[in-house]
Amino acid sequence: MGGFNTVIAHGLGQSLGDTHVTAEPFYSVETVWYVNSATGVDAADPNGRSPAKPFATLGYAVTSSGSQDTIVLMDGHAETIAAAITPNSGQIIVGGGSSGGLPTAKLTLNAAASGMFTVSGAWVQFRNIWFNANAQANTTPMITVTGASFLLKDCYFQMAQYDDNVAVKLTTGAAYPRIEGTTFVSTATALTAQPYTPVLIDAVLAGITLSGVTFDGGTTGFSTGYAMLVSAGVTGMRIEDLTLANGSDIYISSGSATVTVSGITSDDSAAIRWA
Repeated sequence: MGGFNTVIAHGLGQSLGDTHVTAEPFYSVETVWYVNSATGVDAADPNGRSPAKPFATLGYAVTSSGSQDTIVLMDGHAETIAAAITPNSGQIIVGGGSSGGLPTAKLTLNAAASGMFTVSGAWVQFRNIWFNANAQANTTPMITVTGASFLLKDCYFQMAQYDDNVAVKLTTGAAYPRIEGTTFVSTATALTAQPYTPVLIDAVLAGITLSGVTFDGGTTGFSTGYAMLVSAGVTGMRIEDLTLANGSDIYISSGSATVTVSGITSDDSAAIRWA
């Protein structure tokens, strides 16, 4: 990735949320775009390039933007997505705002046979975003990642009765992914409405990191019995400061190599299962 060519002295104008949107000054490789469902308009320039004239939808912002651009979902942004969005390579999609330690920018998938994001480019980041439970039954992963060096940071995922597939699928091509400071929680209230496993790794990937991640099965747990499934033999996996609540065990294929684990908090003595 190249050097900085934009400096915004007063940062990205958000008072709470990820440091990416609160730090001053802000250095950017490319353009910064703003999205606000309450005040935005999906139209060409001069919209989209300032908090005062944001776009209305993330899909329009992604279409308007380029590689390595930053897209800010402003405080309180709420959007329902019906077809998968494919971010550009190197793109950072970050929520501005926080309440009670949780993101205030919220995305909801409402589709029967489509995910919310298909991440095929390298170096894509999602930061400080609330992902709601699916609005209708859907057996497609919410986020499918095939691009290298993906980052998921400080996000919050709710999963419930209509989440019949994983929230995040890391598959062929997604080498060196990192999930950091993110929570996955089941909000289902009946065993017949259990959501599926939050995270699936089903390819031989290298350099996987989970740091400060929380899996919470809530009152029902997850339908597979696991909060994370590593079904392929991965290499160089690092798990640290992981919280496994309400029976949220994780499964790691016995074909995996160089897996290091530290700082596990769990209410289950068999929190990590090898098979």
